[in-house]
Amino acid sequence: MLDYFLAKYSLSGVSTRKIKSRLAGTFFIIVLFSLIYCGCGQSPISNKEKDAFIKTYVELTLVQAEYGNAPKRYEAIAQNVYKNNGTSKESMNSTLVKISRNSQTEKEIFEEISKRLKTYQKAPADTLEAFFKNLTSEI
Repeated sequence: MLDYFLAKYSLSGVSTRKIKSRLAGTFFIIVLFSLIYCGCGQSPISNKEKDAFIKTYVELTLVQAEYGNAPKRYEAIAQNVYKNNGTSKESMNSTLVKISRNSQTEKEIFEEISKRLKTYQKAPADTLEAFFKNLTSEI
């Protein structure tokens, strides 16, 4: 095929090795730019991972506020929060690292966390009591 191309365009004096080398280089550059372009606008985490992170972060913040004075009790309840949300402390830390690599995603996530925490601040006491009762009932 390459020989046909060379003959058709009067490039018989050009070595096929040189053309193949340039084609390979051009292909590499196209693939590289495509990968960079595709990766730039995407969030570093999936929506499922994002939702689990937000929910877990909010719940852990509430648990910390309620049981921060009792570390053993806090740890037991925190483990329950992780379990209920299908995550772990390691997974949360990993997600936090991914989030911090994209300032826009980080801003969106922590704005959502702030909004949810404000909702809990305005919630009636019995709502929070039910929330904590649900978390502690499985311990």
